[in-house]
Amino acid sequence: MYMFQFLNKFNQEMKNIILCSIMLLVLSCSNNNSNSSNQDNQSKSSPIAVPLKDSIDFSLQTFETIPNEIDGCACLFYLSKKDEANKKYLFANDFASVAFVSINGKIKKFNLKQHKEGSDMYLYHSDNFDLKIEISKRANGGDETSSVEGVLTLSSGTKVIKKNFVGSCGC
Repeated sequence: MYMFQFLNKFNQEMKNIILCSIMLLVLSCSNNNSNSSNQDNQSKSSPIAVPLKDSIDFSLQTFETIPNEIDGCACLFYLSKKDEANKKYLFANDFASVAFVSINGKIKKFNLKQHKEGSDMYLYHSDNFDLKIEISKRANGGDETSSVEGVLTLSSGTKVIKKNFVGSCGC
């Protein structure tokens, strides 16, 4: 009888110890989560915090020199026919996997990320930027060339710049 009472009391004490341990574990985990979110909030408001991808400010300009990597066949796009006559490029690519635009006054190289055969949409990527080319009109411009029109979309995070373009693709 005494043994049974002892085991009952021992079981109750073990249950209490386990219950207290679980409560402490839960409290310590929730405390760690709140501390880490406080640290995240402090680092976001700190003046030395790394800028978020969404906070990148940029502008798109024309450029006058085609990069050396483009040799031979190419697509060259302009903001207008006047820019085309003055050779002020908005976009240049090598008919393959490399494209160039000028961001904040510097020519930036992009690599082709996606293109489906038969589609007139090309997706490029470079660092924090995505570049989409959508060709809406294509007309035969002569030997191995075609005149094109479309929309260039440059984006980084939530900032998006869209520009209509005219130009040509050929060899």
